[in-house]
Amino acid sequence: MKPEAPLRVGLAATYIFSGIDLVKNPTAWHWAINQALVNLPDFFSTFVNETIGVNTFLKVQGVGELILAVLLLTWFLPKKILQPLAAFITVEMFFILVLTGIDYYTFRDLGLLGAGLALTAIAYRK
Repeated sequence: MKPEAPLRVGLAATYIFSGIDLVKNPTAWHWAINQALVNLPDFFSTFVNETIGVNTFLKVQGVGELILAVLLLTWFLPKKILQPLAAFITVEMFFILVLTGIDYYTFRDLGLLGAGLALTAIAYRK
């Protein structure tokens, strides 16, 4: 088995779980968005809090994560699409770590960052 397969399945499973939960229970994730918003520019906080609302933002995030999961599970996905997808996952996890800070969930995010980085390295390998 190529190491890419368990990385893709593991990351997809994580995105399926969190994506469904974000869509069904956005209020359970307010702690994360509130921690992140204090570290972002005011215009972004205003957009999330006043323009679209926190729950809508989190539901859209959940749908985005479900799309990422489907793409990760699409085994015939061309390498030219997998490469930026894997890089995006790595960057996303990096910013989640930076914006939410160190807490009880950091261990999970560090593992996901490592998995994303490994998948990115594999995807860009010649």
